[in-house]
Amino acid sequence: MGVSYVPILDPSYLFRGKLHAAATRGKQGDAQDILYLVSEYGSELKERLDGVDKTVVKHAVQRHPELKRALEKVGVRTGKTPVRWRVGKRTDKAMANVPAGVFDVHRGLGWGA
Repeated sequence: MGVSYVPILDPSYLFRGKLHAAATRGKQGDAQDILYLVSEYGSELKERLDGVDKTVVKHAVQRHPELKRALEKVGVRTGKTPVRWRVGKRTDKAMANVPAGVFDVHRGLGWGA
């Protein structure tokens, strides 16, 4: 057998990608991954997270309220984001009005303006 290499992403890039995923979809796994990254790499994330998109943070906390405390732990300000509690049939009217170009990969990773 030959030697194979496994690419390993920096935790801050992984965190930004997962935060973007949590903001744009309602899968519980995205929030759990963020909570894991904060628990394992919290101090490293706190040093490297600067310029996280406020809109992405707002939508992630609205979809997954359990992220608010974890984001504040690593220095991401969540402000007074209103939490959208899920009661009855789930409808995301706020996300339905967002144009398609608002959430793209580069902006979710913090590279866009």
